[in-house]
Amino acid sequence: MFKRKYDIFISYRRKDTSDKAQHLLTILEYNGYFGRVSFDKENLHGRFDVELLNRIDNCTDFIAMISDETFSDVTDEHTELYVKLATCDPKDFYSIIEASGVKEINFMRIELARAIAKEKNIVPIAPQKSDKFNFDDLATILPVDIKQISRYHAAFYNDKDTMTFRDVIKTKVIP
Repeated sequence: MFKRKYDIFISYRRKDTSDKAQHLLTILEYNGYFGRVSFDKENLHGRFDVELLNRIDNCTDFIAMISDETFSDVTDEHTELYVKLATCDPKDFYSIIEASGVKEINFMRIELARAIAKEKNIVPIAPQKSDKFNFDDLATILPVDIKQISRYHAAFYNDKDTMTFRDVIKTKVIP
């Protein structure tokens, strides 16, 4: 089966960043990236699609849309599982999850851990620093599989302003 290659992968959580991710996709496509961005909005069955691992493995740039709540439910529990999923052969993905006995997995955590493990160009887009959220503090609170996200320079957005993401496209993403 032919696997489509995407240059850019956008990772986001539906409940709190889907609108920003959709906005970024629209701007990327308008600026010449049409057909080059993996943006999974059709996964309605609730099961992680292993094709996403292939897309991450083959992309150049990985954009992580972060909100105040993105990592609110991430704990050290099951870190060993996420480390395995970050580096496994995609054909082994479902058997690893089944053997773990874990019923609910965090899709964005898998995607981010995979991008870190595969040394992708990671572009975190995070909200402005506030009392509720500070991107720079993530290394102190996140588990080992994804704590490296804090070593990347984040592009910040402010929910009060309209964010066009044009600077992100010009400075952080492949031409």
